[in-house]
Amino acid sequence: MGFINLVVTQAELNHYQSGHELEAQIAQRSPSSEIVENLRGLTAKNRVNFILGGCITLVAGDSNAIWRAHNEEYVKDFDSLFFMLARRPDEEMKFVCDEIY
Repeated sequence: MGFINLVVTQAELNHYQSGHELEAQIAQRSPSSEIVENLRGLTAKNRVNFILGGCITLVAGDSNAIWRAHNEEYVKDFDSLFFMLARRPDEEMKFVCDEIY
């Protein structure tokens, strides 16, 4: 089990609101040592799944952000988290990262 901070930046929110909904992304910050290695070298073709707080499943295909485009299977989880974080742009929220596979 590890921790990761997630944030929707004001710049990302502005981009989203200007008609780029399909390009939505959540920035990943300060991953704990337990998960940092799993996030290095991620690409659109080299992805990992992880579970936040025991209930939100997401796919990461970028070492710095979680993209909506990579979460077709988990789009409801992505959208729920994106909109919650977007309520306070640029404020990081820490999550327990239970599992990475």
